[in-house]
Amino acid sequence: MSKRLLSELLFMSFIVSEIDSLHRKRLKVNFETDEAQQEFEIESKTREITEIFHHAETLLKRFGKQSEDPSLTSAERTVRKNMQMAMAKKLQSLSLGFRSQQKVWFLPSSHLISQKSQRNIWKLSMRKKWGQARKRLTS
Repeated sequence: MSKRLLSELLFMSFIVSEIDSLHRKRLKVNFETDEAQQEFEIESKTREITEIFHHAETLLKRFGKQSEDPSLTSAERTVRKNMQMAMAKKLQSLSLGFRSQQKVWFLPSSHLISQKSQRNIWKLSMRKKWGQARKRLTS
């Protein structure tokens, strides 16, 4: 069980770095790649890592329950509890890193949206001013 959990943690760190790479590629200006395809890849990897996080959490809980086995010696229980805590720390660290990565990814998008909205507001106000100026000139 612990080997399975460790392999999940390693795989998760690989996918987190893969998502980071996809984010970086997506933010670069590139006329040869399809933005929709890049978005799909990012969303797909994000769903995959989320499922793996949930699965790893389930494995960690099972591992913790196994350490309560009455047939284990006190030393074995202690070792299992220490292993569980170490793996939980690693899982938490990966989770925090992933969430902060996601936050950074979504900030530029919201920033672009607000810039676009500001540009639209500016265009509308300029049209209004232009229309008012034209009326004054024609009257």
